[in-house]
Amino acid sequence: MFKKYVEAGNRLRKLHLMEANAIKELSIESTDNNLLIEQVKYKDGKLYINKSTAIIGVTEEIFNYYIGGYQVIDKWLKSHKGEVLNFDNFTHIKKIAGIIEETIKIQRTL
Repeated sequence: MFKKYVEAGNRLRKLHLMEANAIKELSIESTDNNLLIEQVKYKDGKLYINKSTAIIGVTEEIFNYYIGGYQVIDKWLKSHKGEVLNFDNFTHIKKIAGIIEETIKIQRTL
């Protein structure tokens, strides 16, 4: 049992320090190509960054995942409010979503 927790802890440490790759496949759906992060909202299985643009593939479980009292993806997007979602930022969100997804899987095994 102890060995199982050690292995899980090592994997979680690597994930949370972004030393291990875990990328979630996501896509963007937009009616007007507006990539400005304005109002973050999760609705009907889509993560909206404004009224016309959503990130597809973030599950409700991933969006609602808390670390240290914060919903991780929600907090990240809100801290970048007023910025345009560019390739690098979108790649970072894909990494965060993948890390959270992998974290949830590990937690379920414990």
